[in-house]
Amino acid sequence: MARTTVDTINPFKDRFKGKDTANVSNLNKTRDTIIAAVELSARSKVPMLFVSNPGYGKTTTIYNIAKNSNKHVEVLCGSQYSQDEILGFQTNEPGSKTLIIKEPEWFSNIWAQKNKGISSILFLDELGTVSPNCQGALLQLVFERRIRGGKSLPDDCLVVAATNYKANLPGYVDIIAPQLNRFCIINLLPDSPKEIIYEFTQGVDSNCESWPEFENYSVDEKLTNRVSMDVRQVFEMLFSSYIPSSSRGFLDIQNITYDGIFDRDDANPEVLNFISGRTISHLIKCLLGLASMGIDSKSVIFPKMIDGLIGLGTNSWSTQDDGDMAVVNQRLAKYLDDIHARFGDVLDKAIKTINKQKNKSAENETLSKLTKLMGKDTVSNHVSAFVAIDDYNKYMGEDWTATFKKICDSYDLAIMDVRLKEIFKDSNNIMLFKSDMDVIDTLIEDCESASNYISNIKPYVIELVRMRKGWQFYYEAASVMSM
Repeated sequence: MARTTVDTINPFKDRFKGKDTANVSNLNKTRDTIIAAVELSARSKVPMLFVSNPGYGKTTTIYNIAKNSNKHVEVLCGSQYSQDEILGFQTNEPGSKTLIIKEPEWFSNIWAQKNKGISSILFLDELGTVSPNCQGALLQLVFERRIRGGKSLPDDCLVVAATNYKANLPGYVDIIAPQLNRFCIINLLPDSPKEIIYEFTQGVDSNCESWPEFENYSVDEKLTNRVSMDVRQVFEMLFSSYIPSSSRGFLDIQNITYDGIFDRDDANPEVLNFISGRTISHLIKCLLGLASMGIDSKSVIFPKMIDGLIGLGTNSWSTQDDGDMAVVNQRLAKYLDDIHARFGDVLDKAIKTINKQKNKSAENETLSKLTKLMGKDTVSNHVSAFVAIDDYNKYMGEDWTATFKKICDSYDLAIMDVRLKEIFKDSNNIMLFKSDMDVIDTLIEDCESASNYISNIKPYVIELVRMRKGWQFYYEAASVMSM
């Protein structure tokens, strides 16, 4: 089935350090898509399946991710293992009335690392070559995260997998649809040969350079409920729009036909997943995960994630069109554009909500600092009483001793003179006041930065700057007096 090319924008172009970002749109694009997907898996708990042609760095990148984050990688190559080696061995032991489960070596290795305080990545490599009888074992492992005997993987163990496209494998191998449906599938087809040439000619050490960084935004229950509701509404609109009488095609949630998912089209080999209750749940978790990472719908990974969860719809396109591939291709392409736009709006709205919460939190924090500062019984606050009654600007730049004498001569400020002498009668008070001014300097910087997105804080900035200048004047004057 042919499909439209998705125009994408690199989400990491502002996250690189020490690199010229002018041409960063092609910089490590495949690698960074894998990194983002693994991070998304860590946050959403949705297992990822990377699909590409051979030699595109899937395994290498997984090892580099582990190296960069101090994780252990345990590789389980399905084509080399039996069911028992995947789920555990059942053995008879003398005196036992039941079979004893012996855990497999790979499982013991993961828990040995966990006991050392090191988390693991369970990497299911060459998933496309797993024999049919072992795929059932992997289904249990991926979905339940446990082996025989009820022994579970550690909570922080990530499960990711990789395979090549069907066209690169022997004709007799396949991945069954229920297995695919347990993953979020990430296709790694390049947009152009130039991308791959650029990415893989940067040098042997480039794979660990310019590592992308992600935000760590908080996702609360309110936002989770909001995204869940938005996803529900989008699916309701999709199923009310794609009906048998529509020229757009139809979605049949019964999912009767599963054929051709892994081997979709040699000309367009991307593996698309089908809508199920599981992938709807995965979609909500992944949208929240991307939002927490600060990645919006313009990112490279977003359309890949959507395609890898629900891109095939309910696999009813061919059924309706009696195998007319031209019509199928057109309808599928429009459907993909449709779901990218609809769920992109859900993601972007979630990020907008997070930004509002973040800005509100920053505003509350800043206002809290101001309240505490203004209410503090410090030397700064004692001196601020004098700041308010004099125009300090006309004294700026003059000799401090002469200036202070002018203040005392020009105004009836005998009380202020006494107060200043009392406040600064020893060096400890002068140091305390200077410390207060350092706090004010930091607070002014915070407020000026916050004023870019908190409009009602600008009056506080003006007042703080005014107070700070006045305090500086009296601090200098009193320092001279105390000598």
